[in-house]
Amino acid sequence: MDDNDNIYTVNSGNEQYIMSVSKDEYMNIYKLSTRQRNKSILICALIFVVSALIFMPFNSLTSLVLLCTGLFYILLMLIGSHSIKKNWVKKSLIIENRQYLIDVFDEKLSLSIIENYELVSKVSINYDSIITIKENDEFFVFSDDMQVYFIRKSIIRHDSILFDKFRKATEKYSKIKKHNAVTITFLVLTFGLYAFVVACKDNIALHLGNPCYWIYFTVLPFSLGMIINSLVRKKRDIKWIPGLIAGIIISVLCIISGIEQVGYNKYYDSGYNVIAETEKHLGIDIPVPDYINFYKEFYSEDNRIEIINEIDMEFTELEYVETKINYVEKIISYDIWKKGFPDDFLHIVPYPDYFADSEYSILYNVDTKEINTIPTESGTHRLVIIAYYYRTLDIIEYTITL
Repeated sequence: MDDNDNIYTVNSGNEQYIMSVSKDEYMNIYKLSTRQRNKSILICALIFVVSALIFMPFNSLTSLVLLCTGLFYILLMLIGSHSIKKNWVKKSLIIENRQYLIDVFDEKLSLSIIENYELVSKVSINYDSIITIKENDEFFVFSDDMQVYFIRKSIIRHDSILFDKFRKATEKYSKIKKHNAVTITFLVLTFGLYAFVVACKDNIALHLGNPCYWIYFTVLPFSLGMIINSLVRKKRDIKWIPGLIAGIIISVLCIISGIEQVGYNKYYDSGYNVIAETEKHLGIDIPVPDYINFYKEFYSEDNRIEIINEIDMEFTELEYVETKINYVEKIISYDIWKKGFPDDFLHIVPYPDYFADSEYSILYNVDTKEINTIPTESGTHRLVIIAYYYRTLDIIEYTITL
């Protein structure tokens, strides 16, 4: 070292240390530095996979997207880990030919890499810029936004200011991890619940018997929590803007979507109730497509008929082929469905010319609970006609006076 004082003393720090690292030690540092990254990505992937399983009974397309996203995260981790490891392995081939000179100042570290008595590179690290710090039996391993650094524990003086600086950095890192855990929890709950509401709202509406736009308000406590958490992070000088923006956007979307409930009167509530009641009485499942219309004040040309509710559902090509409950394969297979539209039905339904071309049909008597039975007694009868024609399902509740 005496022969190289002109190199080793250029920084003139309060404390100065020099060390070398073996190839095996260097790879152990790599494992320690990347462990948290891989753990975080695996957790994200697991969240998406579990979400996919939760969504599967409600919305298969959303479930598939979530599953693919989870697999993408795993692929990202594998590709990233391979690339990072390749870079570390490459450096490990020359690591044993290098010496690391660490100069300790009050506010920063200066790290110089020396190879064959020549200065290869030099970098300064402010203590305040340290965002992660870990340790094993041999090394402190820390990083800023740019790269990973390390220093051997055994070479540090027992009264070194580094112990206090690393302790404070560790405490700061621990607090950041806790804040990050809270932030991630809010993100997962907020976006997960919002995605669930968007994807499954119509199916939930079927079971509850109304449009239930109010369900968007269930997301608000979490999105508002994101906003509050972001403001807390700002006060603690931790990255906060992305969480704040996300929280505001989700909150606004939920409020706008939720207040739509006010615009739905009892007619629309009864429209969903017709679907729910039809499912219950007939023992069938009725899928809800993206496009569904409720009509009121529609009158049949037949003076005997008064329409109570008319529901028109149009399935997209994807919904027709891959609907959530395999509509064509499962629903139509029930024995209660009539193949085509019977001629005797045509005499007691509205729009007979329209229904004549239906592929499948059901007639339900609300009063007597009979299925596919033509009322014969005089008086007013309350009926529901269900007809399916390629990608279109119609449900009409009406009364007919015989």
